[in-house]
Amino acid sequence: MSALLIAYPLERSANLEYGSRIYQNADGTFSFTEPQTFSQRYPDIPNRHCCFDITALGDAPGGTIAVGSYHTHPVKPNDDQTEFSMDDKLAYTKERLPGYLAGTDQQGIVKILRFTPGDTTYNGKTRVLGIIDKDGSFIPR
Repeated sequence: MSALLIAYPLERSANLEYGSRIYQNADGTFSFTEPQTFSQRYPDIPNRHCCFDITALGDAPGGTIAVGSYHTHPVKPNDDQTEFSMDDKLAYTKERLPGYLAGTDQQGIVKILRFTPGDTTYNGKTRVLGIIDKDGSFIPR
C-alpha cells in the first residue's frame, strides 16, 4: 500500500502511469523500488512523456527476491481505470507474481486492487483491497 500511496499522487500530477517492483530483503522485510514512468526507467527515450499507459516495472535490487509489482492507471474522463488490462494480467501471469493497481473509477473513487495469477491469465483472481481516501490515506475493504 505504501508504494501505491506514493505513486498515485505522482500519477495524478503527471497523468502518466507509474509503477515498479516489490521485493523481499534478506532480513525478511519488504520494500519497493521508486515509482517511475516508462520513460524515466528508460531515459534514452527522447520524449519523457511518451507513454501515457505503459509501465516498465524494472527488477528487484541485487540480493533481494522479487515478490510482486505495482502500478497506477492514469485518469481518463468517463472511463473506469480500476481494471487490470489484459497486458497487465499477462505480465503478472508470466512472472507468476501478484500485481497491485491504483486506479480511479467513474465515480472518482480511487481503488487499490490485487491480481493473483493462476495457471492461465483467465484463472487469475482480482480483488479490491480498499480505497485511497480524499486525504490520501488507505482505507481497507
